[in-house]
Amino acid sequence: MNAAGNTSKPLVGIVIPNYNGTQVTCDCLGSFQNLDYPNFRIFLVENGSDDKPADFFRKKYPHVRVIESPINLGFAAGCNLGIKHALAEDAEFILLLNNDTIVAPDFLSKMLNTIKPDPHGKMVGPKIRYFEPNNRFWFAGGSYNLWQGIPDHIGEGEEDRGQYNSPREVSFLTGCCILISRALIEKIGLLREDLYMIAEDLDWCLKARRAGARLVYCPSAVIWHKESFTTQKVLGNPRQLYLATRNLLLVHQAHARWYHNIAFYPWFAMRWMLYQSLKHLLRGKPLMLKALCLAARDFLKGRAGLPPEI
Repeated sequence: MNAAGNTSKPLVGIVIPNYNGTQVTCDCLGSFQNLDYPNFRIFLVENGSDDKPADFFRKKYPHVRVIESPINLGFAAGCNLGIKHALAEDAEFILLLNNDTIVAPDFLSKMLNTIKPDPHGKMVGPKIRYFEPNNRFWFAGGSYNLWQGIPDHIGEGEEDRGQYNSPREVSFLTGCCILISRALIEKIGLLREDLYMIAEDLDWCLKARRAGARLVYCPSAVIWHKESFTTQKVLGNPRQLYLATRNLLLVHQAHARWYHNIAFYPWFAMRWMLYQSLKHLLRGKPLMLKALCLAARDFLKGRAGLPPEI
């Protein structure tokens, strides 16, 4: 499972957070058995799951570093906990990976080949397909600008016919899978913990770009994401919508210049607030409308951190 020991290759610390996802995490860890890169170490952050599976993971995967938190710290703080442990064990690169993914045997070596020519100035993300159907894109690079302020997954839902097989620089990489060097982390810092979850990856990417780093999409590296292709567009819960709304506003506020606001706030009001309100009003979901209102209120009051009960 952990192939750490080949010191001729840089050590990669693979940080995987788990919260109430024991089975998908086992599937993810199992996909590393045939990894062709010889020097990696997995840091599994058990982030306060209800079934307390830390001992189970330690017994089943004795070479995985299991880091246990008694409470759910949120995605950002959970990842940071794993990153700190990986850096303390001298990892030269950090790979953030969602636990509901399956990886190809060569994905890590392909990503490292992309980042190595300029390890201090790049973040790299792979081609991500849905697990089912496994020929449909979940992510082929990301698009984001401060004028509109809403990140977009390029190619999402499209059949993979080779149309996104060229490596290229992008403006956003998803935290589902990001490779970053130790040197760049030391330059830009860890994930922003007060966002709790959602848009912390966007904030990290914007910090990296501000520091002069490039964000690169690596299509030869492939992973599969178990988010449902048929239901992900319509499902959700009020707390997720609250976090997405509040955090997009907070991230924009942190990185935008005054002139971006001229276009951003009217666009966001129409494209996000009005659209989400009408969608959930028509579906008879009053709690989703409440979530939007609370998110706007808390943004205006400068509140971050744990989302409220809705």
